[in-house]
Amino acid sequence: LDTNEQQASLSEQAYQNYQLAQQQRQTLYGLLMQAPACIGITRGPQHRFEFVNEGLAELVRHTELVGRTTEEAFPELRGQGILEVLDQVYATGESYRGRELLIRLATGDGRGELRDAYFNALYQRFEEGGQAAGITIYAYEVTELVETRRKLDELLGK
Repeated sequence: LDTNEQQASLSEQAYQNYQLAQQQRQTLYGLLMQAPACIGITRGPQHRFEFVNEGLAELVRHTELVGRTTEEAFPELRGQGILEVLDQVYATGESYRGRELLIRLATGDGRGELRDAYFNALYQRFEEGGQAAGITIYAYEVTELVETRRKLDELLGK
Protein backbone atom coordinates (compact mmCIF):
# COMPACT_ATOMS: atom_id res chain seq x y z
CA LEU A 1 0.00 0.00 0.00
CA ASP A 2 1.24 3.47 -0.74
CA THR A 3 1.25 6.22 1.88
CA ASN A 4 -2.10 7.72 0.80
CA GLU A 5 -3.83 4.34 1.00
CA GLN A 6 -2.31 3.70 4.45
CA GLN A 7 -3.50 7.10 5.68
CA ALA A 8 -6.97 6.51 4.26
CA SER A 9 -7.12 3.08 5.91
CA LEU A 10 -5.99 4.48 9.26
CA SER A 11 -8.48 7.31 8.95
CA GLU A 12 -11.34 4.90 8.25
CA GLN A 13 -10.30 2.69 11.18
CA ALA A 14 -10.12 5.71 13.52
CA TYR A 15 -13.58 6.85 12.40
CA GLN A 16 -15.06 3.37 12.98
CA ASN A 17 -13.48 3.26 16.45
CA TYR A 18 -14.92 6.70 17.19
CA GLN A 19 -18.40 5.61 16.08
CA LEU A 20 -18.18 2.47 18.23
CA ALA A 21 -17.08 4.51 21.25
CA GLN A 22 -19.98 6.93 20.72
CA GLN A 23 -22.48 4.06 20.50
CA GLN A 24 -21.10 2.51 23.68
CA ARG A 25 -21.23 5.89 25.42
CA GLN A 26 -24.88 6.35 24.42
CA THR A 27 -25.74 2.85 25.66
CA LEU A 28 -24.07 3.49 29.02
CA TYR A 29 -25.72 6.91 29.30
CA GLY A 30 -29.15 5.38 28.66
CA LEU A 31 -28.53 2.67 31.25
CA LEU A 32 -27.41 5.16 33.90
CA MET A 33 -30.27 7.57 33.20
CA GLN A 34 -32.94 4.88 33.52
CA ALA A 35 -31.41 2.80 36.34
CA PRO A 36 -33.82 2.25 39.24
CA ALA A 37 -31.44 4.06 41.60
CA CYS A 38 -30.10 7.53 42.32
CA ILE A 39 -26.88 8.13 40.40
CA GLY A 40 -24.92 11.34 40.31
CA ILE A 41 -21.46 12.65 39.58
CA THR A 42 -20.12 15.67 41.42
CA ARG A 43 -16.98 17.61 40.65
CA GLY A 44 -14.63 19.54 42.91
CA PRO A 45 -14.44 20.04 46.67
CA GLN A 46 -17.84 21.80 46.65
CA HIS A 47 -19.43 18.68 45.10
CA ARG A 48 -21.03 20.45 42.14
CA PHE A 49 -23.34 18.13 40.17
CA GLU A 50 -22.31 17.48 36.57
CA PHE A 51 -24.45 14.38 35.99
CA VAL A 52 -27.80 13.43 37.54
CA ASN A 53 -29.94 10.50 36.48
CA GLU A 54 -33.75 10.37 36.54
CA GLY A 55 -33.83 8.62 39.93
CA LEU A 56 -31.86 11.37 41.63
CA ALA A 57 -33.84 14.08 39.84
CA GLU A 58 -37.07 12.55 41.18
CA LEU A 59 -35.85 13.03 44.75
CA VAL A 60 -36.02 16.78 44.26
CA ARG A 61 -39.11 16.80 42.06
CA HIS A 62 -37.01 17.25 38.92
CA THR A 63 -35.48 20.53 40.05
CA GLU A 64 -32.41 21.27 37.93
CA LEU A 65 -29.41 19.90 39.81
CA VAL A 66 -26.62 20.07 37.23
CA GLY A 67 -24.36 22.99 38.07
CA ARG A 68 -25.53 23.20 41.69
CA THR A 69 -23.54 22.05 44.71
CA THR A 70 -24.89 19.23 46.83
CA GLU A 71 -25.58 21.69 49.62
CA GLU A 72 -27.49 24.03 47.26
CA ALA A 73 -29.52 21.16 45.86
CA PHE A 74 -30.20 19.53 49.24
CA PRO A 75 -30.06 22.25 51.94
CA GLU A 76 -31.88 19.91 54.30
CA LEU A 77 -28.73 17.76 54.48
CA ARG A 78 -27.01 20.36 56.67
CA GLY A 79 -26.44 18.87 60.12
CA GLN A 80 -27.19 15.30 59.01
CA GLY A 81 -23.55 14.30 58.45
CA ILE A 82 -23.93 13.52 54.74
CA LEU A 83 -22.12 16.63 53.51
CA GLU A 84 -19.27 15.84 55.90
CA VAL A 85 -19.08 12.29 54.56
CA LEU A 86 -18.78 13.65 51.01
CA ASP A 87 -16.00 15.99 52.17
CA GLN A 88 -14.16 13.07 53.78
CA VAL A 89 -14.49 10.85 50.70
CA TYR A 90 -13.19 13.66 48.51
CA ALA A 91 -10.28 14.46 50.85
CA THR A 92 -9.15 10.91 51.67
CA GLY A 93 -10.16 8.88 48.64
CA GLU A 94 -11.69 6.30 50.96
CA SER A 95 -15.09 5.13 49.67
CA TYR A 96 -18.13 5.28 51.89
CA ARG A 97 -20.76 2.56 51.96
CA GLY A 98 -23.93 3.22 53.91
CA ARG A 99 -26.51 0.56 54.61
CA GLU A 100 -30.03 1.69 55.47
CA LEU A 101 -28.67 5.19 55.86
CA LEU A 102 -31.32 7.53 57.26
CA ILE A 103 -31.57 10.81 55.37
CA ARG A 104 -34.24 13.41 56.06
CA LEU A 105 -35.33 14.85 52.72
CA ALA A 106 -37.61 17.72 51.79
CA THR A 107 -41.03 16.50 50.72
CA GLY A 108 -41.05 18.99 47.84
CA ASP A 109 -44.53 20.22 48.67
CA GLY A 110 -43.32 23.76 49.39
CA ARG A 111 -44.17 23.60 53.10
CA GLY A 112 -40.60 22.85 54.20
CA GLU A 113 -41.52 19.50 55.70
CA LEU A 114 -39.03 16.62 55.79
CA ARG A 115 -39.59 12.92 55.32
CA ASP A 116 -37.45 10.04 56.55
CA ALA A 117 -35.84 8.10 53.70
CA TYR A 118 -33.45 5.17 53.96
CA PHE A 119 -30.78 4.41 51.39
CA ASN A 120 -28.11 1.90 50.63
CA ALA A 121 -25.42 4.17 49.25
CA LEU A 122 -21.92 4.24 47.84
CA TYR A 123 -19.86 7.43 47.55
CA GLN A 124 -16.61 6.97 45.68
CA ARG A 125 -13.94 9.50 44.71
CA PHE A 126 -12.57 9.57 41.18
CA GLU A 127 -9.33 11.17 40.08
CA GLU A 128 -7.98 12.87 37.01
CA GLY A 129 -4.26 13.31 36.51
CA GLY A 130 -3.59 11.74 39.91
CA GLN A 131 -5.64 14.43 41.72
CA ALA A 132 -9.08 14.27 43.32
CA ALA A 133 -11.64 15.37 40.75
CA GLY A 134 -15.05 14.44 42.13
CA ILE A 135 -17.36 11.84 43.61
CA THR A 136 -19.66 9.28 42.06
CA ILE A 137 -22.85 8.75 44.02
CA TYR A 138 -24.90 5.59 43.82
CA ALA A 139 -27.87 5.25 46.16
CA TYR A 140 -30.86 2.95 46.22
CA GLU A 141 -33.86 3.89 48.35
CA VAL A 142 -34.91 1.12 50.73
CA THR A 143 -37.43 3.06 52.81
CA GLU A 144 -40.32 0.68 52.14
CA LEU A 145 -38.18 -2.33 53.01
CA VAL A 146 -37.03 -0.78 56.31
CA GLU A 147 -40.54 0.31 57.29
CA THR A 148 -42.06 -3.07 56.39
CA ARG A 149 -39.41 -4.92 58.38
CA ARG A 150 -40.05 -2.67 61.39
CA LYS A 151 -43.80 -3.30 61.22
CA LEU A 152 -43.19 -7.03 60.94
CA ASP A 153 -40.84 -6.91 63.95
CA GLU A 154 -43.56 -5.09 65.93
CA LEU A 155 -46.14 -7.72 65.00
CA LEU A 156 -43.77 -10.50 65.99
CA GLY A 157 -42.91 -8.75 69.26
CA LYS A 158 -39.22 -8.23 68.48
